[in-house]
Amino acid sequence: MGRKPTFIVLVRHGERLDEVDRYAWQQMRTHDNQYDPPLTKTGYKQSTQAGKKILKQLEGSGLPSLSTIYSSPTSRTMGTAAAIAKQVSISQVVPAYGLNCCAAAKMTGVGSRYFCSAPTDDTLLGLAAPWPPVGDPTEINKRNRSDRGFVQSIQELASAHEDETLIMVSHREGIWEVLQHFGLRPHKEYCSTHYLWYDHDTQSICIWDPEKDTHRGEKADDAPSPPPRSMPSDLASVLSRGSGRLALKGTEGRALWQTPGVRGLWVKDGDLHPGEIIEVCSSPQASEGDEGDFVLVRKDNGIEGWTKVKNLSSAALPLDCVRRSIPEVLKAPAN
Repeated sequence: MGRKPTFIVLVRHGERLDEVDRYAWQQMRTHDNQYDPPLTKTGYKQSTQAGKKILKQLEGSGLPSLSTIYSSPTSRTMGTAAAIAKQVSISQVVPAYGLNCCAAAKMTGVGSRYFCSAPTDDTLLGLAAPWPPVGDPTEINKRNRSDRGFVQSIQELASAHEDETLIMVSHREGIWEVLQHFGLRPHKEYCSTHYLWYDHDTQSICIWDPEKDTHRGEKADDAPSPPPRSMPSDLASVLSRGSGRLALKGTEGRALWQTPGVRGLWVKDGDLHPGEIIEVCSSPQASEGDEGDFVLVRKDNGIEGWTKVKNLSSAALPLDCVRRSIPEVLKAPAN
């Protein structure tokens, strides 16, 4: 008889101060906390509402009892987890290195001085939090440099809990990775909530739909299909929809990014060539720092990754022309 599954509620943190009030953030920002902005008051309200929503979703569901709330050890995630914990009657938040997959953590390391301070009582709303975070920072840093490292970290945390329900609070980059893992579109809502379950026998996570009480395996059944070729392919329309086909502009090739804004983490075999037509799989998403906006794209061979919006242009040539060499295109008869 197989082991009973573990259910997971994955939540993104609430609104962060630096994205809505730069002046207030500059007043409290230091060298050591520069990558760790706190929640806003609105962020705490969003987190409280997320907790109420989760509690309502779990009540009467017949799922195993809610036992633990894990959180990335940043101020914004720990604050979110604390607000949720109060709504679901959990007395402590457990920080975990594996849930810190934000862009800054991928650049500097989850155990760097930017993330080494225990959260304050104000952040935790008076709840307890053991310190240091659980997990091996060296191993987590290695995972964070792969394109599915966050999925592995979720699986590792879940593997220690059989027949329980867990809440995990993390960052958009990790949630994007999970959604991409299941063929779903990334988005950017604060306190977005996603339901998963961990199969101990196969050591894998699956999508869980609490409304329908159904689950799906490695790829979601409702993953978006490529748009019809007749759909408008001008740049503005494609970016607005978050779907369609665009071309890599310029005369230089580009590597696909694993995480928007994190240089050096490139997708294996994800090089784009000048003029190459690629499928857009998301709306534009802002990156950390000054790298600008990115979109998730898919090559014709199925490889996916992120590229800068500024590197894209309308897919002006038919796909069959792009695949031919430039001399062949020039020789082709006019239509």
